[in-house]
Amino acid sequence: MIWANFYASAHETNSSPNTTKAAAAQVATISCPDVGQKLTSVPANAKSNVDTELATLDKQITEAYARLASSRQAQTNDAGFVQNAILSPLKDKRTAVIGRIKIDFTRVGAAAPTTLDGLAACTGTTADQAQTTAGGQNNGQNNGG
Repeated sequence: MIWANFYASAHETNSSPNTTKAAAAQVATISCPDVGQKLTSVPANAKSNVDTELATLDKQITEAYARLASSRQAQTNDAGFVQNAILSPLKDKRTAVIGRIKIDFTRVGAAAPTTLDGLAACTGTTADQAQTTAGGQNNGQNNGG
């Protein structure tokens, strides 16, 4: 499983103090509930498909971090950018994957796990918030499974 935290540097050469303040408030970490930890019992016939879907969730988080890292200017210009362009689409993608995991269970005659309900939404944490919660580094990230 892939797990990463990305912390933006608030200091860039030739930047004004206002730019530095805006950069410091940018989202640095994406925290998503760990779907894999909620799957305590996966039917043997569904395990391969479920593992594939869990890997897809990890890939989606990695892609969201890449988008986060490549969109610093857009984040500075639009306070809602991360929510609208990264977190909302990520939630939609995770909802689809969680739905497919439930289908994998029902295809083999097992009950779809209700423990997955509500695990699609992820949150963004600014660099300032991440520093104040440094004691809990994982912050619910999808780092297991």
